Amino acid sequence: MTARKLPLALLLTTALSATASHACGPFFPNYLLADRNANLLYMPEGSFALESSRLVAPDPRLPRWRDTSDEKPTPATAQQRLLAEIRARGSLEEAEKMAADLPPAARLYVLGSVAFASHDSRARDYFRQLLALPADQQGEWALKARYSLGRDLMHDYPGRSRLDVFSTSRGNKEELQEAFGLYQQIIDAVRNGADDPEQLALASLGQQGRIKAWQGEWSDATQRYALQAAQGSPTGTLSLGYVASILDHPENAHILQPLLDDPLIQQLLIADFFTHPFTAWSDEDKKIKEYQEAVIATLAQKVNHDFPGSDRLIALAWRNGQYPLAALLLKNAKENGLTSWVRAKMALRDGDVKKATAWYAKAAASFPTDEAWGYQYFNEDIGGEEFVIPACRISAERAILALNRNDYQEAMRLMFKAKENYWADVAWIAERVLTLKELTAFVDKNTRAPQSPLSRDVALSADSRLRALLARRLMRAGQYQKALAYFDVAEERLMAQRYLDVLPKGGPKLDKAQAWWQAALILRDQGMRLTGYEMSPDFALYDGGYSWPYYDNGPENNAAEKSWVSAGERARAGQSQPASDNHFMHYRWQAVKHAENAAGLLPHKSQAYAAVLCNATDWIWAQDPKSVRRLYRIYVKNGAPFPWAENFGRQCPEPDFASLNRDGKK
Repeated sequence: MTARKLPLALLLTTALSATASHACGPFFPNYLLADRNANLLYMPEGSFALESSRLVAPDPRLPRWRDTSDEKPTPATAQQRLLAEIRARGSLEEAEKMAADLPPAARLYVLGSVAFASHDSRARDYFRQLLALPADQQGEWALKARYSLGRDLMHDYPGRSRLDVFSTSRGNKEELQEAFGLYQQIIDAVRNGADDPEQLALASLGQQGRIKAWQGEWSDATQRYALQAAQGSPTGTLSLGYVASILDHPENAHILQPLLDDPLIQQLLIADFFTHPFTAWSDEDKKIKEYQEAVIATLAQKVNHDFPGSDRLIALAWRNGQYPLAALLLKNAKENGLTSWVRAKMALRDGDVKKATAWYAKAAASFPTDEAWGYQYFNEDIGGEEFVIPACRISAERAILALNRNDYQEAMRLMFKAKENYWADVAWIAERVLTLKELTAFVDKNTRAPQSPLSRDVALSADSRLRALLARRLMRAGQYQKALAYFDVAEERLMAQRYLDVLPKGGPKLDKAQAWWQAALILRDQGMRLTGYEMSPDFALYDGGYSWPYYDNGPENNAAEKSWVSAGERARAGQSQPASDNHFMHYRWQAVKHAENAAGLLPHKSQAYAAVLCNATDWIWAQDPKSVRRLYRIYVKNGAPFPWAENFGRQCPEPDFASLNRDGKK
């Protein structure tokens, strides 16, 4: 979390404008096997939205926040249409005429709304007149009038920048006190059963928090924002982020110092640091980082190990490299998923793999499977953009240890539990480590074919992707008939069947030549989907468009780091590569061999012979100059000259099989 030395107001502006962003270019799946040591020792950052929702217990008498953006509006009534028209006019004088026949509460509210939108001081009078009506006449406008009057008292007008209304108080003490009370009336009414379709009770918590922040009462402000977040409100989470951005900055140390004994402030700071790692790029950044590390050390001295969030402090200390502090805090920590995860990493750092394996098992059993921490802010050790689900990440790390002890089936089982998050790692084990027999048994046990064939236009699940990977391995092994059952995509299964059907089965030489040629064309055009490697050398993972960060020489090649790749895994990975023609799009070389088989059955002086070799040369022209020269020499030695052959391998006609007699002669 990079920040500069900013005044309070500008810090708020920065926080308000901050949004999540993703790197340009393709989405690169996570790949933990690229640097296993770094990933085993790395502790991901958590989710601020999740952590902020846990600071206080939710209020069962208040509603949970709901997203209404996609709800279909009910057809507007005649009164609702009139109210919308009155607001659209924007003139209070016209509004008074148009609203004359409305019921009193509706008339007063719409007049107050028009006045409020134009900062007209008469807005307060209209809202107060509405609230002076008998309770049974206020109806649906009661909560709205209180909320709008509260905003008016705060000078929180439409169109005013969010910075203005958050960082600077616009109401005097009496106005703010009245506004605070109005918001409390809304909250109490909803707690007692009042209908609140616009979720004004939750918004009122945020408004109260803002008033308290204006008054410098940061503990009270945090309490209200925390309750708002606990009810599921994203606005509450955002507001807590504003508070944290103030308290964690050295320029505001005078604000933080008297608050450090407040357990809620302690939890907020820990949540902030745990979910927003700080990267120091400049000297000023380094000063901020030193300040934040000092705050963390102070928190470690103050907190009670039983308080909620202490496990996050332990994980934070570990991630920051404060290993003695993490070890000290662990001595009195209650065991849960996160502390077990840290203990596992600590054991790995100490070289005790057996102890680490035991702690990983405890961590895996403790994390809810649906807990998500979201995308990581920054992790240079991972190839790809990692979306962290702790249960999946722990399972993937356990898979790394299983690979290291040559327990390949267990490694596959564990990594497959995280299949949607770490597909590239699943693919490595499935394609490069397991034998074909082992993979087939795993797929048969753990996946099921869809009830009906899938379309190529539909994003495939990890199960179907694994089945396709197996199908391509079987195709490469020549087990064509068996492979068909694992192609879940209808087009791919049909193309595989077509390839199987055209392969020569015997008969006259010309028929076999044409069959080899048809097979070559299919493999040339559809080889990525029929026989391509998911990883190196073809990268069907990206349809052959990219290879980063999955390099040809396999995972983990940093000699300076501890290697977790066993000799057994390296041997298996080496054996899984193409025995020959180990190139990107290796199937093109297989297609060339099919074409050479076809040419070998054709009259050497025929146009078909020359055209087949010419086209085959074109398929590998830019990738393999040596083979290009070899094919050209074969043509020159055996074939007849043709005018188009001056551009042999670049401008090739279609083979003219029709001009050949059935016995293979001209």
